Amino acid sequence: MDQLKTDLPAAQSLVNRALIAHPNNHNTCSEAAIESAKTGYETYDDMEDHVFDTSPITPRELQGWKIFGFATEGYSALAAAVFFPLILENLASTQAYDSKSVREGDFPLIPCNVTSSQYSCSIFVGSVWVDTTSFVFYCQYNSLLTNPILLPFKLPLDATTISVFLQFLLFINLGALADHGGYRKTFLIGFAVTTSLLAISTLLVTRNNLLWLATIIFMMSNVTYCASYVFFYAWVPILTRYNPEVIAAVEKKISHEEYSHISETVANSVSSQGFFWGYLSAVIQLILGAAIYIAMGDGNKYGLPSVYPLQIGIAMSGIWTLIFLPFTQKWLKPRPGTPLPKGENFVLFSIKKLGHTLAKVHRLGQLFLFLLGWFIYSDGFTTIIAVAILFFRTEIGVSTTNLLIAAIITPLFAAIGCYVWNKIQVYTKATTKQILLAQAFLYCLLCVYGLIGFFTKPGTFGLRSRNEIFPLAAYHGFLLGATQSACRVMFSELLPPGYESEFFSLYEITDKGSAWVGPLIVGLIDDRTHEKRNSFWFILAMLAIPIIIFGVLDIEKGKKQAREYVEDMKALRDCKKKAEFATEQ
Repeated sequence: MDQLKTDLPAAQSLVNRALIAHPNNHNTCSEAAIESAKTGYETYDDMEDHVFDTSPITPRELQGWKIFGFATEGYSALAAAVFFPLILENLASTQAYDSKSVREGDFPLIPCNVTSSQYSCSIFVGSVWVDTTSFVFYCQYNSLLTNPILLPFKLPLDATTISVFLQFLLFINLGALADHGGYRKTFLIGFAVTTSLLAISTLLVTRNNLLWLATIIFMMSNVTYCASYVFFYAWVPILTRYNPEVIAAVEKKISHEEYSHISETVANSVSSQGFFWGYLSAVIQLILGAAIYIAMGDGNKYGLPSVYPLQIGIAMSGIWTLIFLPFTQKWLKPRPGTPLPKGENFVLFSIKKLGHTLAKVHRLGQLFLFLLGWFIYSDGFTTIIAVAILFFRTEIGVSTTNLLIAAIITPLFAAIGCYVWNKIQVYTKATTKQILLAQAFLYCLLCVYGLIGFFTKPGTFGLRSRNEIFPLAAYHGFLLGATQSACRVMFSELLPPGYESEFFSLYEITDKGSAWVGPLIVGLIDDRTHEKRNSFWFILAMLAIPIIIFGVLDIEKGKKQAREYVEDMKALRDCKKKAEFATEQ
């Protein structure tokens, strides 16, 4: 029973709520706390029949987890990041009119000329004209529930705010499903299969006027893909906790500091292997997608939309998932989590769990200051990708083939960047904070380079030439993987030992929760100014503000706050033990 209680963080929370520590002495428990604990432990007894799979992780099981990333990452790198934006922008343009003609109120309106190297077109949605590029940005952050692209709202802001909030709640509730009960593997596979079937269904968009169908498929598949990764990430603590090396460390009864070091090393290894297989899959599928597009050429000659070869590429990524997903189904063990506490439901419990974590802001101020910077920074370098693709496509007239080549270059240089930046840090003996600040500064230079284009001539520099796309894709990739790694490491330094899973779930929610801000603002800027280059001012601010936040971040103070937090929790555990002893009397 004692071991069972140790492995039941969810059930322990019942005791936490039932115990009251004296404000000036954490080792003193009130009589009321002891009496309340008796009631709380009735829920523990209900869980004695629950079977926990604590068997060591096997190489085959770990491979089953890694191959999930290999099976599904292609959707993110190929479909969501590159192909869908190009498809939606192209289909929207076939239904659109020249933006200048729209602004001047010409009659009849001049149809959009997509063959022009610098075309700017607007499409009528509901009761408002929307730039075709903005259309893509709006689609990238909306859920299906209240999407302004599909509903006739005059202004989309209120609807999109609601939709983002609802999607945010969805992911929080999925987090509870991931941590508790036996649904983790079922939903992992289920959401991945749904995503792949939606990807294949893009083949149904056989006419330009089926833009609405392509939009729905994109948004649905984006939500289900992100949902599958909520469960995918939930496996990292499990693969760490039951790793043979970690189990051996526990049996040796080593110090907590040594255990934390071993556990962190194993977790980083597991996570990096997952990223590696995902990057490998992304590169392979991007090459295959580019080959399909080059081989088929313009889809119009087959009586289909001109971007139909890209739709075949997306369908290919869906088929790829269905081919490799059975290995995950076969090799990855379910490993059910603890049941929800008695009387709880997934919706309320998830919200309370998030609230419990956020309530620690005043005690872990430096950690939450970092999360604020990460919230802005991650959205900044993510938005650059979407802006760059559409900017080169519509403003400079880069061919789809060259865009696909650039998309392949980015993950290749991301892998190279991770290696090189690690060597730079070792050679210079720089701290993770110094490395992160340098990377953020270099990202700012990328935006400044785009703004220089206001003062240069076409065909020169400052995002004015088609040839610039390849070195800029390499530059972005060289920073992308390394800066994500630096952020994770810095966040790990600020974590209270033993509470990694709880706070890394908040780290992921912060990352995904900010993904709508950049596309929303960039879409509005493009709609209002009809100058896509103005977006770089906003992205520059999104990358510069985190430099200030990370700059004032006190890592040593954060580590001290983490240690003090652990000491306070230890005192509270001592208090709980007294309550447990009293319940046995």
